[in-house]
Amino acid sequence: MACSLCLCPTEKVSAWELTCRAAILAATISIMARPPRIPAWLQWGQRVIYFVTLCVRRRKHLLAESNIFAAIKRFCCDDSNWNTIAAVIMPDHIHVITSPKIDRNQRVTQFSAGLKRFVRRETAALWQWRHGVFDRPLRREESAQSKWIYIRENPVRVAFVTRWQDWPYFIGFDESGTNLPAA
Repeated sequence: MACSLCLCPTEKVSAWELTCRAAILAATISIMARPPRIPAWLQWGQRVIYFVTLCVRRRKHLLAESNIFAAIKRFCCDDSNWNTIAAVIMPDHIHVITSPKIDRNQRVTQFSAGLKRFVRRETAALWQWRHGVFDRPLRREESAQSKWIYIRENPVRVAFVTRWQDWPYFIGFDESGTNLPAA
């Protein structure tokens, strides 16, 4: 027996039924494209750290501005639920290394949605963020440092500056590890 969504070449169906089958197939593909998050099973004593990327809709170059950077920095410094370990703000996206302060099971989407809302409200933005967020739990604390090295070099890779230290839109990683959350 064939799948009810597929069409056999000899099968006759109405335009309405064909439209319904196409909608069901599209919804199925959409669900498959964004599978649910599999919880990161970390040892209880291990820090929970995420690498997060947020993008502007249509990748418009809007973020590398002093007022937007100030709003992002204010959110990252004042957020009572998340510890921002490091961040680099590029013209069309942001990379953040962050960790929950209180509840290690807190969803990283709460951080990203809060940041998006706060920045739009504080800057009276007419632009929009891209829906969703790219996030990756880091398995080891060394990964946080290697991600920091990766994100801090972004402005150099695209030739905005010759040295990462010259890029004004970043929240620095504390090499001593004092801004890493307690285990």
